[in-house]
Amino acid sequence: MKPKSTFVIAFIILINQFVFANAKKISNNEIDSLLQLANNYVVIDYNKMFYEAKKAVLLSEKSNNISRKIESYNMISKALIALNHLEEASYYIDKGLEEEHVKNNHKLKAIFLSTQATYYSKLGLTDNYFQKNFEALELIKSKDDIESQLLKANIYIKFADYYFDKNDYESTHFYADKSIKIIESIPLKDYNNSKNIFRIKPYIYFYKGWFYINNNQAEKAKEYIDKSFKYAINQNYKYLGIFYELYGDYYSQTENYDKAIEFYLKSIENNKSFNDSHSYVDSKIAKVYHIIGNYEQERFHLNSESSGRKKDIIKSKELLEYEFLRVQQKYTIQQKNTQKEYFVIILIISILFIISFLTIYNSLKKLRQKALTEKELQLKEKEEILSKNEQEITNLHQKVNESFGQLIEMAKSNSPQFWCRFQEIYPHFSIKMLEVNPCLKNSELTFAAYIYLGFTTKDIANYTHKALKTIENNRYNLRKRLYLSPDKDLMLWLKNQIDN
Repeated sequence: MKPKSTFVIAFIILINQFVFANAKKISNNEIDSLLQLANNYVVIDYNKMFYEAKKAVLLSEKSNNISRKIESYNMISKALIALNHLEEASYYIDKGLEEEHVKNNHKLKAIFLSTQATYYSKLGLTDNYFQKNFEALELIKSKDDIESQLLKANIYIKFADYYFDKNDYESTHFYADKSIKIIESIPLKDYNNSKNIFRIKPYIYFYKGWFYINNNQAEKAKEYIDKSFKYAINQNYKYLGIFYELYGDYYSQTENYDKAIEFYLKSIENNKSFNDSHSYVDSKIAKVYHIIGNYEQERFHLNSESSGRKKDIIKSKELLEYEFLRVQQKYTIQQKNTQKEYFVIILIISILFIISFLTIYNSLKKLRQKALTEKELQLKEKEEILSKNEQEITNLHQKVNESFGQLIEMAKSNSPQFWCRFQEIYPHFSIKMLEVNPCLKNSELTFAAYIYLGFTTKDIANYTHKALKTIENNRYNLRKRLYLSPDKDLMLWLKNQIDN
């Protein structure tokens, strides 16, 4: 080859390498820009966050840039969870956890497990929620970088939330205080320079205030409510519904009912603007309207609550059914893959047997023994996987069937949450009762709920710690309020009225 030709070829190769490297650099810069935009929209506009993260996913998958692909998966899954698109969120969480780089990096794996915990929280699977947070914490316990510290603070406040639901208030405040200690130890400059997905200071203070409010300690709560709202505004939060609701709770407890109504209405409007449920806020504002004697607004919000809870229950049921189906599909795919592997193994064994038979008898025995050993190990491994998935399916069935048992236990323990939980399971109860008498009080509806569940007068007296005579009077007054003649059985009437 002539020297001139060699020079031309070398020049072309260098030009191609330069163009390829430059194109790759431009692609990486574009992905980074999209991820930064998505991060900027956290708690401001989750639709835009999703839109930018989706573009980052497509570009990073196209260029197969591992680190940016992983970050894109986490960003888009968080946006989808916030938008209540849980099916799609689960898809991207699984994709992230399946990446080898995530499996081998403790912090990255902890980030995805924490996101998965939030996903389970949205489904109402509290034990899964706690387990995934615990697994995440174990991976980063010894890490002290800023992101790991912020992630630990987030996990501790989630622990507090979990124990609050279990009525373990000592553990609740223990973990809440651990979370606050970590978040307040981080220099403000470092906190402000962190990615928005890790900057959860407003939520940490919110939960501490919320814990106090739910223990009727309004004055202790006020400091944390103010802090949570202040940081939410400073971080340009647009999703302010829960903060307004907490202020409403504070003013309701301190009997400033006008301010309570003002903040509850702000909460409802903010939730509506983001298409979020506000049925629980409706129930709270209805109580305040009842206290001040505005029964028209009370009925309006009770009806709104009942309608909203019915939609929430339907949506929650659909999501649980999806999760159940997802586990079943995963189980089916693994079964099919196992069958294919069995076929391949058998085929390989057969081929090896034929080849070995054509050589020498001793070689055949050795190869056959080796293949059988491998098969046994693979069978054992697949059986363990199948057993694990069967257990997951069983657990999901149990979750779906636990609701009624929990309600009975709440009734027996005279839980203040009984009436709210009862309405979640029987959303039509209030509507049908109020059709008979629109002036029925919450206390009367609650008493009727006990009878509807089959509890006797003696049972109700025992569970509510009231005198038997008091319960008998309540029963008599309820019959009058329902315009029942003496010959009609109250419980049978309730069953017919509600179930038909």
